[in-house]
Amino acid sequence: LIQTHKGPAKVSGDGKILIDQKSNIESVYRYNYMSSPVTTDLATNTYTVGSVFKDGTTALVAPDNDNASNIAKDINFQPGYDGATTDPITISTRWIYTFEPAEGNVSNWIRKGKDGTILPTDGFIFKGPGVAQNYTFTGSPNDGVLTTRTIGKDQSYLLGNPFSSALSAKKFIHDNKGSITGSLYFWD
Repeated sequence: LIQTHKGPAKVSGDGKILIDQKSNIESVYRYNYMSSPVTTDLATNTYTVGSVFKDGTTALVAPDNDNASNIAKDINFQPGYDGATTDPITISTRWIYTFEPAEGNVSNWIRKGKDGTILPTDGFIFKGPGVAQNYTFTGSPNDGVLTTRTIGKDQSYLLGNPFSSALSAKKFIHDNKGSITGSLYFWD
């Protein structure tokens, strides 16, 4: 997807887009780092993990996939400690967090669970089912100009790519040179 306009979002309607994201984390103890290229709906311009994050065990681009909208399954969210390779997969709500600027010159991990509201620019972390896993995001695509939280001196922020395509780090730095002086770290 390529955004060809500047300014406010031009997405309208109630259709949904489905986008796959692969994680190679094969442990229930290690965190996955993600961000959502979609929101729950156009009115809120936010999302919850429970509303947009699906079990994408069968990838949307699978050769035998004739009905992509029925492939992405609702994840089993549970309050215990570990996820599991059930069908659909199980993920613990205990380990879903964002990392946000807080009062003073600090930043904090904020527990969101599956129902906590997240801004489109916020990244989130979670512990998966213990195997390499494909996930599918479904919702209204992010579009237009998105603004992040205010980040002060000595604060950090887990920023995610809010679009369903790649970002240029060079352009990001150039476009934000008046407001960032620190480092960019990439999760691969």
